[in-house]
Parts: sequence; structure tokens; C-alpha cells
Amino acid sequence: MAEPGPSWMARAIALAVLLGACLSSAAPAHAQCLAAAGTSVVSICPTLAISRDDGRTFSDTGIEVRAAAVTSEGHVLFVAQEHPDVVVDLDASLRTTIPFDVDALAVLGRTFVVVGPDPSSDEIRTRVLLGRPGAPLEDLGTLPFGAGRPRLSITGTETAPRVEIVIDVGMSCVGTVRVTRVVIDARGVQIANLVDDELCANQGLRCSGLVDIQPGAHGSAYAIRAPLPDGTMRAGPLFFVRPEARATPTSLALGPEPSVTIAHNGRITLALVDGVLHRLEGTRVTRLGGRLESGARLVLVDDRGRAYAELGTSFLRFSRGAGWERLGL
Repeated sequence: MAEPGPSWMARAIALAVLLGACLSSAAPAHAQCLAAAGTSVVSICPTLAISRDDGRTFSDTGIEVRAAAVTSEGHVLFVAQEHPDVVVDLDASLRTTIPFDVDALAVLGRTFVVVGPDPSSDEIRTRVLLGRPGAPLEDLGTLPFGAGRPRLSITGTETAPRVEIVIDVGMSCVGTVRVTRVVIDARGVQIANLVDDELCANQGLRCSGLVDIQPGAHGSAYAIRAPLPDGTMRAGPLFFVRPEARATPTSLALGPEPSVTIAHNGRITLALVDGVLHRLEGTRVTRLGGRLESGARLVLVDDRGRAYAELGTSFLRFSRGAGWERLGL
């Protein structure tokens, strides 16, 4: 058999360079800076700062951490960047060593879940561990792909938790090309692609044409359309996305160059669209009001359904009675 000629090699190298330049994580560029429950609010950007008075004042610890969460009891948990990483329950003086660098942390009651790269595998894989006070770590499984910066949540009950992990991959030349949702519960591990356009993207096609796909509560996800071939955005609806890239228009119309950020607390989904807050329920959208300046991002919905947004170096919180209020950071 003849060896591949120079032209074949050149095409292979060009394709490899193209994929290397285009392939990137499509997860949000910013870490999850805030966590909140009850009257406790935590910020980790740039260091761990804690408020016990519902965000009016904060005490900065000066500790650099990977992630933080607040339990329903008001306990502050954070991931200390040690070797190896440690999950610290600050209020119970508990420390749990994690055998990998943690990518994300979520809590349900006193139960926590962490995900990160599996150090025992030569392949790129993601490990999921569950921790409970006074009990050894429980291995929930290893996923056959890397997580990057996953969106992680845990709902259900402490005795029957439901863990959801959303991982997206993008190509800078095309946009989001794959969004995978993993659910781990009593049935085991279920993996489904909300959108899988990787093969099409490798051929320079857009396929479903959905980009900026963000997860909501109850397994929902939302997306906007990809830009036109000349790179400009087009007006159109926000789409409700289900597995296999089935997209249904919602009642929310988006203008050209829309700014859309979505967050949820496991029960309700909120969206900040061009600075205005909305509630999303399947294809139904309800405008809640309030208006923030350009550049604001929705980053959190707390256990009381209040929205938190990031604007520059400030954080604000929305409630029906008070509207947007600035936190005391």
C-alpha cells in the first residue's frame, strides 16, 4: 500500500491545526463567585468572604478557594486548594480530603457532591463523589469525558439525591457544538446529549444552529440561534431545548445581539435578558421587571428564589418587593 503523499499530510496537519484553534470549552468564562442560602451569602472572588446578615456586610477571610456552597442550615462549605484538595465545612469544623482537583461543588442539606478529573485514568475522564458528615466518600461513577467547568446541581433528598451535571464544548469558529447532561440518581447514571453538532462543526456546518445553551431547573435548557454566516446576530425567539436538539420557540423574542444569562435553584429558572429579569417555565416566559445596565450577568438563584447578578465588580440581588439591591461587598 502506498504511503500517504505530501498533499494528504498537509490536509491532515491543516485540519489538526484548525480543530486545535477552534476547540474550546463553551462553559461560562467566569467562575461561580456567589453562593447563598437563608441569611448566609458567600463570595469567593477573589477570596472567600462571608456574610451572615443576608448580604449587608461581609467578612473577608483572605483564603483563595476553588468553589463554595451554603447548606440549608447556613453552614459554609468550600474547597481549599491544597494537595490534595479538601472540602471544609467551616461551621462544623469538618475536613474531607478529595483525591482530585475539584471543578465544581454543590450541596443538599449536609450532603455535598464534587466533580473533577479522574487521576486514576490515563484517559480524560470525570469522577463524581458524594460526601456526608461522618461517612466515607461515595463514588457515584466516572464519566467518559472531561468536564472543564461543569454546571453542577443536586436536588431531591439527602437519602435519595439527584445530581445533574451539564457540560458543554464549543469551537470558537462555530459556537457551542455539544451539550451533554448527566443525571445520577437511584437509577444510576444517565447521559444524554441535548445538542451534538461536533461532526457537523468539523465539516464547517452549523447543524442545529443553537449556541449559548444554558441549563435550567427540572432538566430544562435554553438557547439562542447561531450568528449569520457574516458573524452578525439575528433577531428571534429564545428556544426551549430538549434532548436530540429538539428546540421549541418560547414566547420571549430576542433582538439582535442579545445578552442572555440563565440560573436556577433546582425549582425555578430565571433569565436576565438585556438587563431585564424573566422567569422561564418550559416555553412560557414571565417578565419580572427590573432593569440593569449593559454587561450584567445573572449568576445565582438562592433557595428563596431571589436572583443575584454580577455587574462589573459589584453584585446585586433582586426581590419582588425591593427590586435590585447592591450587596455589601
